[in-house]
Amino acid sequence: MNFPSLKMRTTAERSSQNDPAIRPIFYQHMAAYEYAAQFCAGKTVLDIGCGEGYGSAVLARNARKVIGVDYSKEAIARCKELYKQSNIEFVCSDIDFFEYGLPIDIVCAFQFIEHLREPRIFLSKVRKLLGRNGIFLLSTPNRIASLVRHPYHFREYSQQELRQLLQQYFDTVEISGLQFSDKVARFRKERREASQKILRLDPLRIHMLLPAVLRRKIFDLVAAVLSNRIHTQHADVISSITTEDYRLTKEVPDTAIDLVALCSNHLA
Repeated sequence: MNFPSLKMRTTAERSSQNDPAIRPIFYQHMAAYEYAAQFCAGKTVLDIGCGEGYGSAVLARNARKVIGVDYSKEAIARCKELYKQSNIEFVCSDIDFFEYGLPIDIVCAFQFIEHLREPRIFLSKVRKLLGRNGIFLLSTPNRIASLVRHPYHFREYSQQELRQLLQQYFDTVEISGLQFSDKVARFRKERREASQKILRLDPLRIHMLLPAVLRRKIFDLVAAVLSNRIHTQHADVISSITTEDYRLTKEVPDTAIDLVALCSNHLA
C-alpha cells in the first residue's frame, strides 16, 4: 500500500512502508507489532519510538487507546497525516520527559533500546509509566546474528545480556527469537556478502575513525545502494515477503534475527 503526502528523510535507522527495497526489514519490524497486538485488547498502550506510525496503527486495532511517541517532529507530522483513528494519539517527545496522567497497561519499544547510551534510565522510566500488572514488550537486534556494526546503535545485546539487564527491572522476563524463512535468508545472504565486499575496501577500518555523523551518512548511502541493487536483482522474491516469513520461537538460536522480550511487572 502506498501512502500520500509527507515524505520522511530516509536513513538506515528507520524502516519505511513505502520503500520496496527494504520490504524484508519492514515486515521484520511489523512481525513484532503483530505479536504485541494480541495483548492489547481494551488496553492503554504506549508505543515508544513509533516512527512512521504503522506499528501504532496495528496495535490500535485491538487497543482501547494507543499513544505513539517519537522525538522526530517529522515522524510525528507524518503519523498524524496518515492515521486519524480516534483511539490513536501521536506525541512528539523525548521519552525521558514524557508523562501521562493515567497508568499505562502496555509499553512497547521495538528496535529502540539498542540506540540508548543509558538503557537503565529508560527501563526505570518504563517501570514508572506502567500500571500494576503492566506489560513491557521489547524487540532488539540479536547481536550474535548482526550482519555489520550499525553506526546508529550504541549497543546490541545477546540473549543472555538482554535477560540480565531486564531482570533488574521486571520480575518475569520471557525472551523469544525471531526466525525467518528461506526467502528472507536469501535476502540477508545477499546483503552480508555485499557488505563484506565493501568492508574489504577498508582493511584498516579507517572508517571507524570518522566522526559519527559522517559514518552514519556513509552507512545510509551504502545501505540504500545495496538494498536497491538487491531489489533489482531479486524483486520477485523480495516483493513476496510478508510477516508470514517471520516466526517467534521460545528457542533463541544464534541465527535469530531479533530478540523479543515479554516482561511482566507485578511489583508496581
